[in-house]
Amino acid sequence: MYALTQCKGFRDTETRRYQPRFLLVSMVFGWAIGWPPSANAQTPTSPVEVSICFDYACAHHAPAQFDAMLLNPIAASLAQARDAADERRLIARAVAQLYLAASRQTPIWRDRGGNRNDNTDLPGAMDCLDHSANTTAFLQLMQRVGMLRFHRLGEPARRIRYFVAEHWSARIIESASDAEYVVDSWFFDLGTPAIVMPLAAWRTGDDSVETRASLQ
Repeated sequence: MYALTQCKGFRDTETRRYQPRFLLVSMVFGWAIGWPPSANAQTPTSPVEVSICFDYACAHHAPAQFDAMLLNPIAASLAQARDAADERRLIARAVAQLYLAASRQTPIWRDRGGNRNDNTDLPGAMDCLDHSANTTAFLQLMQRVGMLRFHRLGEPARRIRYFVAEHWSARIIESASDAEYVVDSWFFDLGTPAIVMPLAAWRTGDDSVETRASLQ
């Protein structure tokens, strides 16, 4: 059952302490910031480099570049959002597209949904700490270039259930209402739209396959 899954993974016998601040510090963004934030999407003309982390708890990083050929269609799609709910649906798909693009340039193509099916003998597997960092990086990119009109980026969200089931996710905030939502890409294989749902419901463990499918 997804709600009881502890997403934090460990390689061999190494134990990693994880603090909320680490998630933000560990996201090393390699792009040159040559454009201002804007109310309208202004995708950069030169490739944008983002540091992708993997191997559980962001143990390793590799760069991925996103060019205008990838970013322009994503921006055009998000520009069609009629309201905040529609934008959340499109954000879920945009995150999936960026993960697929990153998987063609980094070892994360080996990652599988959840931790259970990961092969940790080879580089590229991601636990929820990696996913929350990478998805936050993607959302920060979308925000910086003005793709998000109805939401702003929040700090990553954490939940602990039954004292042992710890899970992390990226978070967005609806601008008009300040309602908080998670953007959780950990549960499924790369290329599947992320779960985007209210933070309060996510914290209760309501993140089943059925929930995700109902939001698409």
